Amino acid sequence: MNRGVWIAVFLALLVSACHREQEAVPILLPGRAPFLQGNLAAVDARIRQMSLEEKLGQFIILSGKGEPDRELYQWVKTGKIGGLQWQGLPVARFIRLRDSLEDVAPQPLFIAAPGGVLMNNAFSDALPLPGWYALQAVPSDSLRHTLANTLIEQAVALKINYLPSPFLNLWEQRTNQLQLPLNEYAQAINRLNELHILSMAEAFSAIPLIRGDTSAAQDSMLDAFRHLVAAGLSGFRIDGALYNSPTVTSRQINRFFRDELQFGGLLVAEMQDPSQLDKIFDSGVDLIIVPSRPGFVLDYLKAAFRKGAYREEELNSRLRRILLAREWAAAPLREAPFGGAENRSMRVLPASIGIPGEPADSMNFAYPDDFGLASYFEDNRWRYWQRRLFEQSLVLAANPGGLLPLKELEGRPFQILHLGTDNGRFFDEAFGNYAAYESRSALLELRLDGVGPGKTQLVVLHGIPLDSTMADTLRSVARRSALILVNLGRPDNLALLDTNLVVVQAFSEEESAQALAAQLIFGGIPAQGKLPFTLNPSFQRGQGVETQQIRLCYGIPEQRGVAPEKLVNIDAIVGTAIGQHVFPGCQVLIAKGGTIIYNKAFGTHTYEAPEPVRHTDLYDVASVTKVAATTLVAMRLFEEGKFGINDKLRNHLDLNRRSRLRNLTLRKIMTHQSGLQPHLPVIPYLLYRDMHNADCSRYFCASPNDTFSVQVAKDFYFDHRYLGLIRSEMEALTPHSTRFRYSDVNFALMQELLEKEGGAPLDSLALREFYQPLGLQHTLFNPLSRIPLENIIPTQNDSRWRHQLVHGYVHDETAALFGGVAGHAGLFSTAENLAVIFQMLINGGSYGGQQYLLPETIKQFTSAKYGNHRGLGFDKPSKETIKNGNFPEQVSDATFGHTGFTGTCVWADPEKELIYIFLSNRINPDINNRKIFEKRIRERIHHVIYDALDTYEPEMPVLAGRY
Repeated sequence: MNRGVWIAVFLALLVSACHREQEAVPILLPGRAPFLQGNLAAVDARIRQMSLEEKLGQFIILSGKGEPDRELYQWVKTGKIGGLQWQGLPVARFIRLRDSLEDVAPQPLFIAAPGGVLMNNAFSDALPLPGWYALQAVPSDSLRHTLANTLIEQAVALKINYLPSPFLNLWEQRTNQLQLPLNEYAQAINRLNELHILSMAEAFSAIPLIRGDTSAAQDSMLDAFRHLVAAGLSGFRIDGALYNSPTVTSRQINRFFRDELQFGGLLVAEMQDPSQLDKIFDSGVDLIIVPSRPGFVLDYLKAAFRKGAYREEELNSRLRRILLAREWAAAPLREAPFGGAENRSMRVLPASIGIPGEPADSMNFAYPDDFGLASYFEDNRWRYWQRRLFEQSLVLAANPGGLLPLKELEGRPFQILHLGTDNGRFFDEAFGNYAAYESRSALLELRLDGVGPGKTQLVVLHGIPLDSTMADTLRSVARRSALILVNLGRPDNLALLDTNLVVVQAFSEEESAQALAAQLIFGGIPAQGKLPFTLNPSFQRGQGVETQQIRLCYGIPEQRGVAPEKLVNIDAIVGTAIGQHVFPGCQVLIAKGGTIIYNKAFGTHTYEAPEPVRHTDLYDVASVTKVAATTLVAMRLFEEGKFGINDKLRNHLDLNRRSRLRNLTLRKIMTHQSGLQPHLPVIPYLLYRDMHNADCSRYFCASPNDTFSVQVAKDFYFDHRYLGLIRSEMEALTPHSTRFRYSDVNFALMQELLEKEGGAPLDSLALREFYQPLGLQHTLFNPLSRIPLENIIPTQNDSRWRHQLVHGYVHDETAALFGGVAGHAGLFSTAENLAVIFQMLINGGSYGGQQYLLPETIKQFTSAKYGNHRGLGFDKPSKETIKNGNFPEQVSDATFGHTGFTGTCVWADPEKELIYIFLSNRINPDINNRKIFEKRIRERIHHVIYDALDTYEPEMPVLAGRY
């Protein structure tokens, strides 16, 4: 917002928190800033003792960032500045700086705060929190109350006596209307006055009013300002740009405030250029915020005074306002009206401090100089509030056609244009968690190439102003294709738009705001925020479309009641395991309540290779294929009536009449009660060693042709004619019992059945029915068909059969003979993609706004009611496995999942809404490496997760010294 007046010191926060109250709060001291009724005699006595340099120094507030120049101490010690507005230091360093300056200052200093909702944003070692607009968009009055009280406590603890922001635009010139009713501003000012907090109207730049222009709109604005003055406003900060206007004189500025408004409070200006000094001081300003060179300003003022430009009586009058304001604001912090150094080490805040209307705290605050402020601002609990505020402040300002959250992702190309930056990395990375995209950046030119039906165009504005030409371009594109505008900062851009565009409004360019805006687009988080002001008839205060979460959210443990320190043991377990060569690297993911709360990649691809494991790297998940592919497809075809659980195999497959497999039911096959042998009859092919030469041998060949067409590995092809023989030998197998016996043969039979009934290969069925519509970019069989080799984790260094490092091809020998696609193995995936599949199952078959499976189907397949501890395809915990420590005691009976030979597992607990995924390549380089079992790595991590549940309750960090 770039024009009008900004009400400071959480004024709008108090307005929004109390505007529903019916009973008006009486105004304190109508027409006068409350500090003006202070002890004039004491102030005048102090002024008489001050030198000219000390007097003039009180007009200067030095602003700065980072480590200060050594000259600062001399400036303060010699009275060259009267206040400090500093940011960008660590908390402890700021406290030392403040205290050392207060000790040497001849007069008490103004310690001013920079802008922000809380003081956290002022320090380099504190987590940044959302800005003022964002806070106003959060749909929670109680949260704003909490933050208002917290700001008070922070200001008191830091000995802040000048709090110029956050702010809210009082008047919107585009629409010529007040943002809030005037009586609400008056109530807020009155509350601030009761708290002895200076209520400052910020960035005043109403040139027409200064010049005395008349119109209905200007008269209304003038009445609004008079109302603020009558309510007891403490001061106005005049926009530095006003002093650059050739049509406004210093006398006009002074006359407007002192005569037209009859305002007796503080006038503050920020010097943008030294050439403005004449005009600033001539306009009657009391405080000048100087970004550098305070000595120059002081020398200028001294020279002007000695030349007779200013009378001492006029200087004393302004100085009187400064000292009265400072002492009034400091009154709650100390017992004596003009405390000396003996009062600087301890400030006592009366019990009445707080937000009127809430129960008064029965205890006083007592703050020593160093009462743990550094640890307070560095407290990890701020992480929760940072996340919550950024997330809830996002506003879906318009959503024509209900486009967001995006539902159908399959076949939808996305193009992202970042405007105003050459780096949209934070937004793009979060966007890429859900869908593939093309992205480009431009500094100013809004050029949208290749836009047309079927494409979705995203335009991300990075804090740049929108003009009418750009707005027309956006509207034109929106008529031809789906367009989503993400406006980072600059909410006034919406004034040029209407609700025919999808508009996501974030109030900053912070990394968190960008990432969460991307999540909102896909329904990773719900849209909750409301516009905090009116911008045009289309975008009104309180407007905001609400949506629901429909996909996994990328969040933090605290959001789901997990203390992050409780998960540190996972890092320790994995780090030790890698050091002991249990596996070279892994991915570990935890999702709770639909939110990914832990998602880390550890180690490297191999022990020799330097490539670190990334979240997007694919692992061979081995037998997890049984549940993440084969069983998924089985559930779909079961719902379509293609088979029944108690159907016999002969009802679906053309088996030899003498085959002992004919009468096996699908229930027995999927629960491993068929009595079949563990492995398929492929031993002769695996023992055959004469295949490492360049020529073709009996079974294998180094290059493909019509006969050797089944690729097993790199430069390694199998004679396809033997696949029929393997099937015939499988058909001749004899079941030995109906007791539980884990067998890959069961899922080879299921693959054959599913492919026949589904009319397509298993990999195609899984891709078509689940992976593509779910938006899974990194889950597939035979990954080299789409994924670069460097994004695939190697497995065994096979020196016996394949004579190579198995990389990009399935490790399981039987699945390899079948060309990489088998019912028991062959799938490659990432922890994040598997989490989507299992979240869909926990959701009762729903994900991304689509229903993939029926809840009753999932329950039937994941229940252990078939004579052993297994579900249909799924493994489950049992009393024995819990007793021997394979599962945590807290695990529910509804839990389901599977493990994989390569060192993988996935477990989902619907009752606790919990998903645990562990992927590793423990067989690299040696298939005989059993350390993952001996050291129980996967099981120990599982125990850590359950022990961490319900260990966190959200609470605001508390300042030490509160008793």
